[in-house]
Amino acid sequence: MTDDDPTDELDGPVEPATESVRHTHGVEPPDTEASGDDADSADHTELTERLEAARREIDSLEEEVDSLERELEAERERRAAVETELEEKREEVDRYLEAKERRVREEKRRATVSLVESLLTRVWTPLGRGLAGDSEQDLRAGVELTREEFRSVLAAEGVEIIDPDTGTTLDRDVHEVLRAVERPDCQSNTVLQVERPGFRLDGEVVKKAEVFVAD
Repeated sequence: MTDDDPTDELDGPVEPATESVRHTHGVEPPDTEASGDDADSADHTELTERLEAARREIDSLEEEVDSLERELEAERERRAAVETELEEKREEVDRYLEAKERRVREEKRRATVSLVESLLTRVWTPLGRGLAGDSEQDLRAGVELTREEFRSVLAAEGVEIIDPDTGTTLDRDVHEVLRAVERPDCQSNTVLQVERPGFRLDGEVVKKAEVFVAD
């Protein structure tokens, strides 16, 4: 072989053409290890964000629960305060009613004592004196005096006796007819007899006088 024989260049070892091909096409082969790391990093970031969101939601719920518990406790305190106030008012009303009942009983007692004292002095005593008299005239005078004293005692208590005289014309506002008796010698509706007196209390008719009248 001569120095000018071109085949001499082929006698040496052949170098791989990989690098030449790579540069020729201008494309880097994919790095599979780097791609896997990027995917893992993305998954980790997403998981972290989800955990942070869940943690924030849990914190928010805990704050809401705490707020509700505070409101519930405040409501319990308000309810306890209202119940205490109601109990105090109930006790106050009970004390007032008890005091009122005591006053009513005491006033009734005083009124009874006053009435009995008046009856003993102005009715009982004159009756005894009339009965102790020597004559019928003394007895009659004592009874008449006692009757007037009794009327006075009742008047002091606001009581007016309705006791019409015989011959009085019937007044249906204050008289109640028990029986109409045929009496040609009397005008119709003339009071013949008072069966039971009536009375007014403080000017109001409480009980009408029960009478017999002429028909």
